[in-house]
Amino acid sequence: PVFPNDLPQGVPACRQRVTLMRSCGHVDTLPCGQARGTLSKCTKLVKVTSPLCGHEIPVPCPLKAAVEGWRPWHASVEQELAKNARLVAGATPVAGVSQPPQQVEPLLTSCKQQVTVSKPCGRTFR
Repeated sequence: PVFPNDLPQGVPACRQRVTLMRSCGHVDTLPCGQARGTLSKCTKLVKVTSPLCGHEIPVPCPLKAAVEGWRPWHASVEQELAKNARLVAGATPVAGVSQPPQQVEPLLTSCKQQVTVSKPCGRTFR
């Protein structure tokens, strides 16, 4: 349950440690006085497959759905990226796909692993 932050002014907040179950399912242990009335977002990092390169990347829990929801490639391209870290020759983004959400783009571009890009001429690049 969410308790209102209803302590009268000047009354110290309780410091007893309590377990806070977040709506995402993550659990935090914090002082009761901090848990009362909290609407703070989860700060846990979760691993998600990047839709851009197919590698696993850490993202803050509240952004997981935004990362997973941005689908720039067709399913066959996504499968090849996930399986072999290879961007196949002639791969083009899904028609009408927009840029990723502003807060998601830095997470996607932070991946330092390599992807092999196959060109239509047969050459490959890493």
